[in-house]
Amino acid sequence: MLENIKIILDLEDDKYDSKINLYINKYTNLILDYCNLKELNSALESFIEDKVVVILKETILNKTSDDVSENRSVKSITRGGFSVTYNVSEAKSTNELYSISLNDDDKKILKRFIKTVMW
Repeated sequence: MLENIKIILDLEDDKYDSKINLYINKYTNLILDYCNLKELNSALESFIEDKVVVILKETILNKTSDDVSENRSVKSITRGGFSVTYNVSEAKSTNELYSISLNDDDKKILKRFIKTVMW
């Protein structure tokens, strides 16, 4: 999973390997627990890779961008008196950025992987 995530994010060194592995482990534990499984299959590994890529894009990659304009697009331009408005998303709190959780869409996807526990 580590190498796939690094390929997707175009990371060539091992600078973020520890952080990537941390997120992989956290999501793995969360999903195994949620689905009552002992091990992941390839579909769940792919799901975890996607979750880790998203969180890394929001945390690491936004911080390392050298060009601030790269992270925002122009929403509108006014010529009289000159004004530029950027289309900037609402800032997320630190807790939101680093939270490891499953949203409702994730749970819908994972529903087919849940193993029922027989007593």
